[in-house]
Amino acid sequence: MQPQLVKATSLLTFDLSEEYKATILVDIESAGTVQYHHLLRVDDADGRPCLHFGAEWNSALPQYRDEPIFGQFDAAGHSSDDEFPECLELPLFVLRAISAARKFLKVPDRGPVDGEVWAIGQAAERLRSGEVTDKALVAAYRKALAAYDA
Repeated sequence: MQPQLVKATSLLTFDLSEEYKATILVDIESAGTVQYHHLLRVDDADGRPCLHFGAEWNSALPQYRDEPIFGQFDAAGHSSDDEFPECLELPLFVLRAISAARKFLKVPDRGPVDGEVWAIGQAAERLRSGEVTDKALVAAYRKALAAYDA
């Protein structure tokens, strides 16, 4: 199962491992009521999408547009996790989605991939510039960055 996209812009494509490539998608329009702020699509060695993670919201409930949930699409179907309210923040979403993809696909962590390097840089810049002011969000950014201190 995968999201039904009408259009999306590829922001960055990178190797997740020797077998998988990942793409960060933004500016997304979906055919259904479920809409996405951003997605991480993972393609297998043959270039076929096999896994998606998204910051999703239901257009039938527009009041929750800025409170998306973290969704996953895989061969078994669709599931979601509302325990990650920071998924609206693209750098935090990318870091979480890459981690979840590694775990789901059993890809060994051999150090940061290009998508993580991009997200770490974006997160650090958002904190440095003072763009992020909400205390809970600052804490979420710091926690995410701390995971890469080593």
